Amino acid sequence: MSNQRRKEVLKCPLDIPNRSVGYRRLGKGAPKVSTNTDVSWKLGGGGFISSVEDMAKFAEGLLNGELMEKASYQSMWTPQTLANGDATTVGLGFFVETENGQLKVSHNGAQEKTRTRMVLYPESGSGVVVMTNTEHGEPGKISTAIYQALNR
Repeated sequence: MSNQRRKEVLKCPLDIPNRSVGYRRLGKGAPKVSTNTDVSWKLGGGGFISSVEDMAKFAEGLLNGELMEKASYQSMWTPQTLANGDATTVGLGFFVETENGQLKVSHNGAQEKTRTRMVLYPESGSGVVVMTNTEHGEPGKISTAIYQALNR
């Protein structure tokens, strides 16, 4: 592949048609449009541009066991133990806890323009994903409210 072609393939478009605008709040003032920063440099731990629909499809794939071998899910969703023997509430890439007797796994995301949260209950095959277009949003509170409302 030529160097020019490689640059074209690796180029991260910042001006995407129909892309929502992200906001940030500095101090107590009104929200302002966030920076248009290229976050693709951190693709191993974020930096993806997505939609809430794609995030929901990812969650559905996890819940339906379609993305990995069963043993991989068990590893991801098992709390890790520290070298000194202390238990954690973190699996491999997910927070892991028990809520009302069932496994709850979750992951939060934060970067320029957005805050996200995915909460999954693998045993019941249910979950909630939230994506905000603000850096000051609270998707944890939103996901909790949605899940509680759906399970009344």
